[in-house]
Amino acid sequence: MRLAKCCRPVPGDTIAGYVSLGRGITIHRADCKNVKALMKSPERFVEVAWEGGNESSYRVELQIDEYAGAPVTAEQRPEPDGGEDPGGRAP
Repeated sequence: MRLAKCCRPVPGDTIAGYVSLGRGITIHRADCKNVKALMKSPERFVEVAWEGGNESSYRVELQIDEYAGAPVTAEQRPEPDGGEDPGGRAP
């Protein structure tokens, strides 16, 4: 079993399992554009679910786009968990 690189599902996402030839089951987000394309072969989908709670830490990739105003530096962005910011100042 592997996580799809196209949509990068994380625990908590609604997911779909697709039996890939020679690769086993690939887990996609249910709303992935590739899942819609793969529906040409619905017999290759299997029911999958996340196991356990959603309390673990895991790496994710974020893209932050700024559309208006002055550029934001890393020192100005608060940490997502409310901890110290990269400049060492408390929030």
